[in-house]
Amino acid sequence: MRRTTPRRILAFALPLAFLASVGVPVRADSPPEMSPALEARRRPADVEPPKIDGRLNDEIWKHAARIDRFVQQDPTPGAEPSERTVAWVVYDSDTLWVAVRAYDREPEKIVARTMRRDESTRLDDRVAIILDTFHDHRNSYWFTTNPNSTRQDALVEGGNSFRDPWDTIWDVKSRVDSEGWTCEFEIPFKSVSFDPNNGTWGFNIVRNINRKNEEIRWSNWERSRFPMDVSEAGDLTGLQDLDQGIGLDVIPTGTLSRAEDRRVDRHFLKGDPSLDVFYKITPSVTGALTINTDFSDAPVDERQVNLDRFALFFPETRDFFLQDAGIFDFGGISRFRPGSFSFTNTNGLPFFSRRIGIADADIVELRAGLKATGRVGPLNFGVMDVQMGGYTDENGERIQGKNLSVARGKWNIGEESFVGFIATHGDPLTNSSNSTYGLDARLRTSKFQGNQIIQFDGWVQKSDTPGFGGDDESAGVLLEFPNDKWNGRIGFKRIGEDFNPALGFVNRTGIHEYIAEGRRRWRPESDTIRYWELANRSRLVTTTHGALETIESIFTYEVVGELQDFISIQSQLQTERLFESFEISEGIFIEPGRYDWARGIITVGTSERRMLSARVSASWGTFFSGTNKRSSILIGWRPSKHFQTEINYTQNQIQLETGDFTTRLLRWNVDVVISPDLSWETLIQWDRASRNLGWNSRLRWVVREGEEILLVWNQGVDTVDHDFRATTMEWTGKIRWTFRF
Repeated sequence: MRRTTPRRILAFALPLAFLASVGVPVRADSPPEMSPALEARRRPADVEPPKIDGRLNDEIWKHAARIDRFVQQDPTPGAEPSERTVAWVVYDSDTLWVAVRAYDREPEKIVARTMRRDESTRLDDRVAIILDTFHDHRNSYWFTTNPNSTRQDALVEGGNSFRDPWDTIWDVKSRVDSEGWTCEFEIPFKSVSFDPNNGTWGFNIVRNINRKNEEIRWSNWERSRFPMDVSEAGDLTGLQDLDQGIGLDVIPTGTLSRAEDRRVDRHFLKGDPSLDVFYKITPSVTGALTINTDFSDAPVDERQVNLDRFALFFPETRDFFLQDAGIFDFGGISRFRPGSFSFTNTNGLPFFSRRIGIADADIVELRAGLKATGRVGPLNFGVMDVQMGGYTDENGERIQGKNLSVARGKWNIGEESFVGFIATHGDPLTNSSNSTYGLDARLRTSKFQGNQIIQFDGWVQKSDTPGFGGDDESAGVLLEFPNDKWNGRIGFKRIGEDFNPALGFVNRTGIHEYIAEGRRRWRPESDTIRYWELANRSRLVTTTHGALETIESIFTYEVVGELQDFISIQSQLQTERLFESFEISEGIFIEPGRYDWARGIITVGTSERRMLSARVSASWGTFFSGTNKRSSILIGWRPSKHFQTEINYTQNQIQLETGDFTTRLLRWNVDVVISPDLSWETLIQWDRASRNLGWNSRLRWVVREGEEILLVWNQGVDTVDHDFRATTMEWTGKIRWTFRF
């Protein structure tokens, strides 16, 4: 039987993607209203700027450009919205202002349970402003609020990479009245990057009416498009003589910490200053300097249970690395895709920022770092260089302080495609050196067959490590059709046995991986069912010599109700061939050999839009040489905008020929929110493997945008033999102030 090779896959996928990239439509029936235009009006010199209070009674709104035509995107694309929406846009040299009147004939039913700064507003009535400031139809800024004046901002890369940890300085206020609710946005031009020679920005306004599960937009209203997709955004024209000032933000931070570790009888009290400086070298290029970087307020990792032989992936949570992180994405290799049902896909990342400053789960000092990101013509680029301090690893070896760097560039082609490169240098975990180089390309169009999206990604990489030789290359291709009715992708990835990106993430080498995934969704005319779908995800992994390692196929049937209540039924077939044993639990090993198993999974959940929500999942079936009964329950309670809590418990009861064991993982979140600027978040975690109870509390007070005070409490408790003994404790106080010039 003739084998399918990467060359054959590439020969099949590349012509399809090329046709898509040049936009060969079968039909071209998108109405002109899909991408409307609005000429922004400049604030008259004799009219005062608006007072940001959500009242819309300022004189300036009489001089603003007006939008009163919105279109339903969900549940019926192109239809008239069930409620009227009106917006106004006005600007001067320093600021863009947007006001929205969200009419509602039943204002008492408006949903607004979220209040905390940076919390997702997806479960509330909300209004979002999307700005494509370079008018490149690819990247954008996202600003959103709800009737509680919650502020959430994000960077969007490529229309689907949503970076919500990004923060900037802006303001918004909302107000509920007898006609619905209103909001006023104030976005300084100092807070965004743009091309000063282009007076046209991509622009969209999105409104969600929660109780009706309805989304309406000014532009880009096709069902298959995410709201942050700006490929068909409207045009905001007439933006002239915009001023960013000097473009300098200076952010000093003071930190005072007290810590105890009773396991080794270690106590300390220390104070640390740090400094971050951001400078707009040009309106579209930003340079950043960090000195003595402090990450004491970063959210703690959510614990995971590993029942496989490969390393787990934990996402980045530290602000310095999250800022403009999307520019360093490579080859379509990512962990999360909005709306995707796909396998996680992190193996082969050339750059993974958690390699810097974290070793053996401990924090390592970062003495200084430099970063520059931005756009010059069709080139998007990012360069970062960090000086990391020395440390002693878990084997007692002293790892010297070193310089670590990454450079990334993407050259735009056409409206939505690009070619790019990446290079990294440095090895944070050894005293050796390492370099990795890669090339990638994306061919994408959102106009396939008139209004469908199709995308092709291809990449190659090579690592260079002293002492490693031979097969140190990797490559991959991926063809995707990410649309509403039909959604699918096929791909191939090759990871060489000696491929070693020291600043990246690789947990499985010496493999060929093939994936094929497809989903069909139906939307019946029903008042109770929003949609139902059938899906399959299949994966084959072999060694580079063709020997079988993994076969996995998951079939899913899911029904989703009008308010997002759902039921999901899955069947999983899997084969694993082990060439060496691995320890799955303490003292319990899975021996070499071939294992075949089958599992059934059923999940039932109520909508998170409800005040009380729940999700219950149960699975049963064979697992390696025995069985696994898995159960989980998640309960969320959101009685008001000032309080919400969620508890999640997962258990695996595993019986194997070599031994039996049970895993348990408990996670409990509690949020108390006094105002949009003052909140107290607590995360409590416990797992049976470590028998450690972890407590993380963060009190955050945003005095003004860019000026905040944080108090963080971390506590570790040993629960062995039900003897609750405090083992570690750390209190941290942090003050961060922004001076803008």
